[in-house]
Amino acid sequence: MTDEKRLQRYVCILDPTNAWTVWDCEMEMPASLGGQLLTGRPKERAEAARAILERIHKSKMDGGRPNQLVD
Repeated sequence: MTDEKRLQRYVCILDPTNAWTVWDCEMEMPASLGGQLLTGRPKERAEAARAILERIHKSKMDGGRPNQLVD
């Protein structure tokens, strides 16, 4: 596992049925978003959900300050 992956709370993993799961490395279980477990997803959806969860997590770690977007 790369150093970057170790720093991430969420990772996408391929399951035996060739679907993707967003894994919460801190909780050691599938992640959820909006009350839905993020399992059995197409790769693109899993990656998008993982990115959203990482931004939420980073925002909380930064003291809850919203991320500012730069043009």
